[in-house]
Amino acid sequence: MRLASLFRHLRSLVLGREEPPPFPPRPATGIPEFDPAAAPRPTFLVGVGRSGTHFFHELMRRDPSIASFHLDTRRTTIADSFVQYCLWNELPVDPGAFLADRLQVIGDAASEGRVYFEANPYLALSVRMLNEHAGAKFMLLTRDPRKVVDSHVRKGWYRSVPFVSAPDKATGFQPFLQANHAFGRLAPRGTEFLRWKELTQIGRISWYWNALNLRILEQFDALPAERRMIVAVEGVDYRAYRMYHSWIGGTHPLTQRRFSSIRTARPGKGLKRGPCSSWSDQEQREFLAETQPAREALSAFLPPAIFGAE
Repeated sequence: MRLASLFRHLRSLVLGREEPPPFPPRPATGIPEFDPAAAPRPTFLVGVGRSGTHFFHELMRRDPSIASFHLDTRRTTIADSFVQYCLWNELPVDPGAFLADRLQVIGDAASEGRVYFEANPYLALSVRMLNEHAGAKFMLLTRDPRKVVDSHVRKGWYRSVPFVSAPDKATGFQPFLQANHAFGRLAPRGTEFLRWKELTQIGRISWYWNALNLRILEQFDALPAERRMIVAVEGVDYRAYRMYHSWIGGTHPLTQRRFSSIRTARPGKGLKRGPCSSWSDQEQREFLAETQPAREALSAFLPPAIFGAE
């Protein structure tokens, strides 16, 4: 690792975040040339938000051989949520700027002798693109859906239904939300939207958890088995961390004591909270019905006890 790279890593530990590289001038057209074979294979950790991406980032950023980023440190949340919105709604928007940015930072990490790692829920629908252009590896991070749904309730997700006058079209920008929230809070279209808007807040969030996980799994099916992994955050003990750290390409793992201190601190805060205890019978029924397809699909990879919904 170069001296400048080591200095940036030490500075990131002091600041508590990895500093993103400056955005360099881009060519007017085209996606930059990138040879996946010439760089360490990057890893992207995706999944529904509030599942532990911050926790994984904190584990990986301590290793100077890993250039670790979280959606909060990449500073591209609006752009990334916009790309997700376009992919969800199948809008014909050019992905060039998105890809050029990611290929640049992956290449920058490689030039410093580091492997690129990014934990970012907004990349959930970008798996195909990042696989095609960066030859990346992917981790799908899951967490007990009851806790994920409850955490989104506390964050105010889908507290009100988006204003829609034409349900068959992509949901318009909601001016009362932050830009990344307006783009990131996906909604169905057509008759499915009409059904969805009649659900409780719990039901609407449960639909989101299910729909996003199914879309991620659909993309994972097209990946080589050796370049995909599904992880339950509840099962990340020190032994599992060492396996994931090695799979990503890290060379300086944490001590067990340091790992335990990060796990106890629970970066992201939301993982400290238990499931909501005041759901109504209707909310319970909606949760079970809306999440059932993804829970069943994920049960093929993970211990059923993690999803103890019934």
